[in-house]
Amino acid sequence: MRDQRQGWQAREFGTAHEGRVGVVLVDGSTPRPVIFDIGSGTNFYESTDWRYHDGSWEYLVKAPRADALRTVCSCGWQGEAHPVATMPELVAELDGAAADAENESDAKDRHPWRALEDPAVCERDWAAHIAEVEHAAMQLPEDVARLLRQVGDRLDVLALDAPLAALRAVRLLHTTVGEAGANAATSARYDHDEATIGRALGLPEKETTACLYEYTRR
Repeated sequence: MRDQRQGWQAREFGTAHEGRVGVVLVDGSTPRPVIFDIGSGTNFYESTDWRYHDGSWEYLVKAPRADALRTVCSCGWQGEAHPVATMPELVAELDGAAADAENESDAKDRHPWRALEDPAVCERDWAAHIAEVEHAAMQLPEDVARLLRQVGDRLDVLALDAPLAALRAVRLLHTTVGEAGANAATSARYDHDEATIGRALGLPEKETTACLYEYTRR
């Protein structure tokens, strides 16, 4: 069983550009997933969660301490490594301070991984990556972009006020999108290779192929 923790996703790209916090070991390598045996036989739990690499799980499940954290994206992109404070003297000092804290909240504030409990730095790196992907993608004509925003906003309101009308509108829109998508995908394939189409859509190769197949098979 794999850990199903969801990372960060942009509405347009979904899992094609899903970001998460990745772990970098002292030798620059990436650790294997941490495996927890949850019973006899073949039952086990597998996770790539960076929190298991704070040093406290090192001997229990052989999860090595992280030397740095960085953003990784499902498309293969990796962000800058952000070093973790792993100096033995500093870690011992902060661990001792956490043990002496009066309550759990104080302990968390003094723990050497306190700043990493909120992976905001990695999330900002991923957001910058998504901005670059969007900038490199084919830009929509302003009138089309405006119409898409208006339709989306109007359907959101209609779904609350008149859900049956909204459902019919979505069904009609689905038909229109299917027809336009088939024409666009066929023409795009005639004029361009998949690498060029992928860049225009902001999608990796696998997702580009799936997108073209989805529209051309309709």
